[in-house]
Amino acid sequence: MLNLVTRLYAVFLRLYPRKFRNEFADEMHTVFLNALTEEAKRGRVAWMVVCWREIRDLPGSLWREHALDRKEARMDQETASSGSDEKRLSWREIVVGLFPFSLGIISLLLSYPSPSPTWKSSKEWQMLTFAAYLIPLFVILGIGWAAKFPRWSFPYLGAVTYVMTIVFTEPMRRLLMLGTAEAQVLTTGMMVFLIFGCLVLIGSVWRPLNSLYQGVRRDWTQFSFALYVGAVLLASAVDHDDYPTLTAMVMMPSLILLLGALAYLRSTTKLHRILSMLIPLSLAIAVRIIENKEFYPAIIAIMGGIAFLPALLEFLPREEKSPRTA
Repeated sequence: MLNLVTRLYAVFLRLYPRKFRNEFADEMHTVFLNALTEEAKRGRVAWMVVCWREIRDLPGSLWREHALDRKEARMDQETASSGSDEKRLSWREIVVGLFPFSLGIISLLLSYPSPSPTWKSSKEWQMLTFAAYLIPLFVILGIGWAAKFPRWSFPYLGAVTYVMTIVFTEPMRRLLMLGTAEAQVLTTGMMVFLIFGCLVLIGSVWRPLNSLYQGVRRDWTQFSFALYVGAVLLASAVDHDDYPTLTAMVMMPSLILLLGALAYLRSTTKLHRILSMLIPLSLAIAVRIIENKEFYPAIIAIMGGIAFLPALLEFLPREEKSPRTA
């Protein structure tokens, strides 16, 4: 009779999810057999109580383990969709994602020849240029928000945060009378970092921004990628006293950083994304150092270093928790 009961118990164990069976079935079978053998010494009623207890608990246990199995499957699917094997973006998404990085280069090209014609110095032209930059950023950012912040949308968040920080903190920066340009860049960069970080934290409690929060938690390089656009904009800002004519060396850092953004958008692993920002930043700084112009390498390095901070979190060990042991 005991052999028949243990065989039936083995059949019941096959009702559990495969992953659960592989991990716990042998142990559960052994524990049940030992309990049954021990209670059989006390009589038929005693081992029948053991059988009844297992039959009573079986439906609830099956329901719980299958629910956990489905939850783990969803978590694995979400990790796969945003992890190291992420599918490449389409070329349309890549082109859209590169647009914020091109704004600095466009501004650089429009600033030549120097000195600028009178009409370029007019308030009307400046307002028109400002609107031509911001309106597409806000429109496409809205599209990215509606699409739950895919990877290509993060530069728009970074660019809008950077520009709005420059605009609204100008009076405060003048009041503080920050002495050196490097100090101004450091202050601005930290403000952008903190403002964007606050947006991410708000997403943890505010549903409309929750996809932003979840995206950053899955891949911290996206936080860095949003700030990386600030380094591109700074690399495209030059003083015409230092660069009176437009040359290949003037354009080189901006183009290098733009190619880094392209590499980031085409990458499918987090390591590649980190390298696609770190290597171009290093090369852009090296170009300015070769020219023996101390100010420009410093501002790129300051903004690039601030932008790169969140990506370093990817090197921290992550504790993997199973829902069954949590």
